[in-house]
Amino acid sequence: MGGSQVNQALVRLYFEVRNGLRDPVAAWAKLTANPQEYQPARGERRVPLDDETAAELVAAAIVHTADEHGPERVAALASSPLARLVGELGGAVLTEHPCAPEQVLGPRFAGPSRAEDWARAAYVLLWGENNRLVRSADTPWVIAGRYKGQKVVAIGTHPTRLSDETLVVRPGTDGALAMAMGHVLLKEFFLDRTPFAGQAMEHTDLPLLVRLRDREEAYVPGGLTGGACDRLSVYGGEAVEVLLPRFDDGPGVLRRGVPVLRDGGELVTTVFDLLLAVYGVARPRLPGVWPRGYDDRAEPYTPAWQEACTGVAASRTVKIARELGVTAEKTGGGCVIVPGRLETPHSDTAYRAMLALLVLTGCGG
Repeated sequence: MGGSQVNQALVRLYFEVRNGLRDPVAAWAKLTANPQEYQPARGERRVPLDDETAAELVAAAIVHTADEHGPERVAALASSPLARLVGELGGAVLTEHPCAPEQVLGPRFAGPSRAEDWARAAYVLLWGENNRLVRSADTPWVIAGRYKGQKVVAIGTHPTRLSDETLVVRPGTDGALAMAMGHVLLKEFFLDRTPFAGQAMEHTDLPLLVRLRDREEAYVPGGLTGGACDRLSVYGGEAVEVLLPRFDDGPGVLRRGVPVLRDGGELVTTVFDLLLAVYGVARPRLPGVWPRGYDDRAEPYTPAWQEACTGVAASRTVKIARELGVTAEKTGGGCVIVPGRLETPHSDTAYRAMLALLVLTGCGG
């Protein structure tokens, strides 16, 4: 902790109660149960507090609050390891980062992984411009992993000595790179081959069924049905055209086809089928406008399309995506993305695109 400061009168009250009860949790409970005793002491002089006492106070407060009010009433605005502790207790992990991790991994997401996990990973993507500045205390774990044969790829606006390879992107365009990598992963690891199909069925929402609603002689996603399919895709039967938003060239609409099933009077498809449509991964006999291949620069989310946005060659994007997928397949999810602090207005969308790469390859959690 180092440099902790507390209200002098309040910490004196705590010591008086604790010395009598010989139990930090009981002392905290007694002290906080009597507001008339501690409220008048507010505003007193602040004094330094040693780390051992500070840790005792925090631990006593967490244990008492979780026992008295429930673990969900404990919150931490901190990074690992305190965030990990509070998250695993069932508390609320507050962060200055965008909220995409909880949106993607769920409201009980346990918070940041331990930095030691970075050393054990087989493949690390240092994603963002300021990893070593924001996570300077954890950087040695990445260096330790390199001694074990770990490959490190940095993604930022200039090369770095910490990595084996660097993808230099234009500022603010790394979300486009992540989308193109997702395009490759879906094509080569879910359609051409299916090494991640089992984990996707068990650990993701890809098999969930989504209603489709009529709009302008086509359909749009209309919300979950509450059920799940017994397979990732319902491809092979009826298909309809869906309208999806396009953001890369001003407001626009993508017209892509998805396979459907009929559930009574409703049309339904799976999250996986919609995801393929969003990423532009084509399959035969589906309606709509699709990319011709990886070298299509006009349709969004292909490797060639992202090259125009980021400046990263399409061939390198395909190479890194394949390395990520193959390594995750061989190691059972042994890949890690270490993000820097993304503070752009659209940073949440970049986080979501990055997290999709981990979820698709079984590296999340």
